[in-house]
Amino acid sequence: MPTPEEDLTRLQAFVGRQALKIADLESELSNARAIAARVQLRLIGCGGPLNDNVLGYTEKQLRDFFEIQRLIEPLIPIV
Repeated sequence: MPTPEEDLTRLQAFVGRQALKIADLESELSNARAIAARVQLRLIGCGGPLNDNVLGYTEKQLRDFFEIQRLIEPLIPIV
């Protein structure tokens, strides 16, 4: 049977691993949000297909772009 000190050591190690995992996940989420914001800028920004379609994308391509926009929208924080 482990001693209270051993239990505490194991608990501290577990908490440390969880803290590292949370930090990694926060970093991944931050990177995903930055990528989503850049994608949105390409889709909606000046000259983007969902803005003025200067490049003349087809209706099918535009539907795909709208679907991409719909999928990334939840990642982009409201400012």
